[in-house]
Amino acid sequence: MTELADRTVILILQELAEDLQRPAAALEVTSEDEARLVLRALLDGYADGDPRTAQDAPPLPRSAAEAIGAGRRLLAAAQRDEDAGPVARALTQDPPADDQLSVEAAAAVVVVLAAMIAFLQTKVSIKIQRDADGTKVEFELLKRASSDSLLRTLARLMADILRGTGGQGPGPV
Repeated sequence: MTELADRTVILILQELAEDLQRPAAALEVTSEDEARLVLRALLDGYADGDPRTAQDAPPLPRSAAEAIGAGRRLLAAAQRDEDAGPVARALTQDPPADDQLSVEAAAAVVVVLAAMIAFLQTKVSIKIQRDADGTKVEFELLKRASSDSLLRTLARLMADILRGTGGQGPGPV
């Protein structure tokens, strides 16, 4: 991933997020804050005592530099994944054309958060419930897991990607 320019990584992740979204499972995230809520709920809710994902979970990216680093690790992990891999590998081999005049630095954070959620949605259905008591996030497995083990695996992967140790670990989720 280091051979790709930062801007190319962001363009690939933007396209990857669009390509991975399943119409029936697509989560309507209405803001960057909601995207952060979903990812924090995964990291906090499924740590299961794992110190790598529990209270010492890394913060979600706030700067373009943090987002691009996490984005590179996410792209590496997506390339190895059985669901996202074909799309991620194709986009990396033939990146989208850079036909935008400029991209604000803040856009990198939004694109990476959206790509993380799109990647998660290849494994789980994510629902946000808003009511008078606040906002609640629920995860429902889409495939072959008999317990929360898949959610714990996803939480560890996302924590590793955010921490800077992800993207190089074990194979597909």
